Amino acid sequence: ETLLVRAQRRKQRREEKLSKLNERIARQRKEAQDMCAKRQRIKEECLDMSRSEEEEDEEAVALNLQIKSIIGKKASARATLNDARDEYQNAVDYRDSWERKCAEANKDH
Repeated sequence: ETLLVRAQRRKQRREEKLSKLNERIARQRKEAQDMCAKRQRIKEECLDMSRSEEEEDEEAVALNLQIKSIIGKKASARATLNDARDEYQNAVDYRDSWERKCAEANKDH
């Protein structure tokens, strides 16, 4: 083979290698861009989840306060009911006592 043919083949092989390298670089650049975009999406999702968790935590605190308030009101209502039952029982006892006294007074007359 002549020097010219060998030089042309080397040149063509180099061009093919360069072409393959350029294709590989283009693929890797695309992959890197895709990875960066995916990373950004994940970062945004994490921020959204963090905000959502904070809102849920605030809602949970508010619900706990409401539950404590309701439990307090229930205890207060229960105490009021017990007081009312005691007063009712005292009134019934007082009435029964007066009915017995009246019945005894009527027997004596």
